Amino acid sequence: MAGRVFRRLGVALMADSAFKVELTYRGQVINRPEDRPEGVPVRAWRAILKHTNLTMAQHWHKMFLPKHFGPEAGRRYKGVYKKRTSGHERRKERQRGLAAANGRDYLRFTGRLEQRVTQQVAFRVFPTRVRIHMASMFYIPKRPKGNRPNIHAELTAVNVEELKVLKQVGRRALLAAIGQYRATGALPGGLAG
Repeated sequence: MAGRVFRRLGVALMADSAFKVELTYRGQVINRPEDRPEGVPVRAWRAILKHTNLTMAQHWHKMFLPKHFGPEAGRRYKGVYKKRTSGHERRKERQRGLAAANGRDYLRFTGRLEQRVTQQVAFRVFPTRVRIHMASMFYIPKRPKGNRPNIHAELTAVNVEELKVLKQVGRRALLAAIGQYRATGALPGGLAG
């Protein structure tokens, strides 16, 4: 096990068009550090935006990523999940004793991928985006060859409802952080600008 090479999946919230979440404050879009409200210094505003992005990324990782491993994932993320071959389904049922009657668990075969991406995570936070690094298995290429499913795209898919929830989470975190800074002068979450 120690000699295996593991890949890291990078998910960029707000940087990738599939994950773009526009936040508004008092009616105007604030996706750049230059869009700060009056009375908030640049350094504090960048720390507030970092805190907001981190909050959204943690929510996505905790609440939405585990949904990619359930039997309803194919319906939830339509167009992203590729239909597996009948041979794959037969091998899966024979080797692991997983019944097809429960629905299709596209990403769950042994459970090791789910365990790794949900437990081993690192967040790189910037004022304009956050990058989520999850440890994955060695057999997941970013660009699959031939007729193989794009597991990277399947793991990082986000639907419209999830984007709405992420926007609400980000807005709540943003307003709370601005309120905290204006009331106490302290930066949110111990982040420095």
